[in-house]
Amino acid sequence: MHPFGPKIFFESLPSWPDDADPDPPMDNTCIGDILRDTGMLLALKDGPSTESDAYEQIGREVARLPRQLAWLPPEAWPESVKSLPDEIRTGIAELIEDGTFPRLDDLRSHVPPGLIELANLPEFRPARVRLLRDKLGVESVEDLEAACRSGRIAELPQFDEGSQRQMLDGITFWRSNADRHHLQVAWVTANPILERMRTLECVIRCSVTGALRRWNETVPGISFLVSSTDTEAVLDFYTSQAEVDQVISREEAVASVIFKGGLRSTIRVVSDRAFPFSLVKYTGNGAHFEKLSQRAREQGYLLNEWGLSRSENDTHSIDSRRCHGEEEIYYALGLECIPPELREDLGEFEAAEKHEIPPLVEWTALRGSLHNHSDWSDGRQTLKELASHAYDLGFSYWAVTDHTKSCFVGKGIDHRQLIAQINEVELVNQLYQDAERPFRLLSGTEVDIRAGGRLDLANDILAQLDVVVASIHQSLAGSEAEMTRRLIAAAENRYVQILGHLSGRLLLQRDAYKVDQRAVIDACAETGTWIELNAHAWRADMDWRMWRYARERGVKCVINTNSHRAEHAQNLRFGAHLARKGWLTKHDVVNTLSLKRLRSALLQKRLA
Repeated sequence: MHPFGPKIFFESLPSWPDDADPDPPMDNTCIGDILRDTGMLLALKDGPSTESDAYEQIGREVARLPRQLAWLPPEAWPESVKSLPDEIRTGIAELIEDGTFPRLDDLRSHVPPGLIELANLPEFRPARVRLLRDKLGVESVEDLEAACRSGRIAELPQFDEGSQRQMLDGITFWRSNADRHHLQVAWVTANPILERMRTLECVIRCSVTGALRRWNETVPGISFLVSSTDTEAVLDFYTSQAEVDQVISREEAVASVIFKGGLRSTIRVVSDRAFPFSLVKYTGNGAHFEKLSQRAREQGYLLNEWGLSRSENDTHSIDSRRCHGEEEIYYALGLECIPPELREDLGEFEAAEKHEIPPLVEWTALRGSLHNHSDWSDGRQTLKELASHAYDLGFSYWAVTDHTKSCFVGKGIDHRQLIAQINEVELVNQLYQDAERPFRLLSGTEVDIRAGGRLDLANDILAQLDVVVASIHQSLAGSEAEMTRRLIAAAENRYVQILGHLSGRLLLQRDAYKVDQRAVIDACAETGTWIELNAHAWRADMDWRMWRYARERGVKCVINTNSHRAEHAQNLRFGAHLARKGWLTKHDVVNTLSLKRLRSALLQKRLA
């Protein structure tokens, strides 16, 4: 069986693998977030303490657990959870049972919302929030901005003018992302509701729309579109889902809610005849639909969410242009059907007019990931577990690329440990010598690119590895010229096949460092270096907007999971859709190659 089942159709999001556990209403990630929030609020209220640190640490550990606590009876919980203090263990049980955590609710009533917002700014911790409150009376983001602009922050001994600029940059970044959510988070919320909705007898067709259907890396919320024979039944169903925290509004055929966790959502119910037209309009983006509507007007038609008609007085008649699906709408207007991922008004109409939309890569074509972490550094799986999981999912290869010693946040390993790991990788591969199909665990590293462009490992060590991913994890505040030189220096190393997460951004948490990405792409084109599309939810890096330029320069893409635990294998699906947004085909993506062809490709740069 292929890792993720059948081909995706545009009308819906894909299902999880057949053998994957469904997500419980209160999964480990949600539990972990609530525990970490409790720790943060404790530190805001009373100052950092052993208790607040414990809540944050336990929250991180729970979020990483491989099995969902909600699917296990408490007596079957891992020892690390059963040994927690009674208050926390009981609180987790209550969370799973009824979704409440009284300790957090109590803290929220004692901590001003403005302080919580401050603690969510980039690089802000509770200790800094309390310091600025006590010294300058800063109790909100607006107070902080005013203090920065008046120069009062720089007057404190702990800060300077550079600190002020960083705080202002952080405020700008926070405001631009305040109402957005990670693609995967939105999808995990949307898909179970979509699947349940399909079971209703009155539902004919349903889909997500908007940024989620276009597979943008972050989304403002979730929008659903449904065609149905019973509008009221659909709205009743939607507003009564367990995920709903608050119903905002309900009208004749539209309802809006806020899901637990803060995601906003809207549902629209239409007739089945209007469904394809509404799907095109509400998938967007706005500029794309406006250009499509303009094209219809030029041909004597009016296009809106109800149909394609001959006049404004005939909006419910589609004349001879009867369109059951989106494809027929585009065809009726003389265009090749434009996939949702490309609907950003970035040249897709010019390509569709000439029937030059490329055959975009499908996630079912991916044969493995070349950037994954094991328990030798900051991953959760042993080498044997990494290989077994990848093989069971149907992949042909899986690279282990643990951090090197300079990456202190990733528990990096030194060159002696890496040599030992290479030997263990070979022992694991012996288990697959007589397997039903070819599979190999590839030895590798995610080597740190240090200041000045020097790598964290010597070339004689790198030469012994199958895969070398080079990434920047530290000294991120350099100038654009400095950061660009670091990446180009790594690309010029003959043993580095892949540059990892090129911009260093952490979506909704940290902006990209300053780098001339086009110059780095040019260097990769000259040296035969591949660039990673890091499909981890927090990265989605290199940005999809840069891939068309990379493709024009002949630079190959590697879609990687950056996996740290088993379920991260599913990141490949999201990475493939981001690659599609970048107009990439199967031939642009290295890890669509067979094992034999990939191993040959990995050697090309070294032998050039």
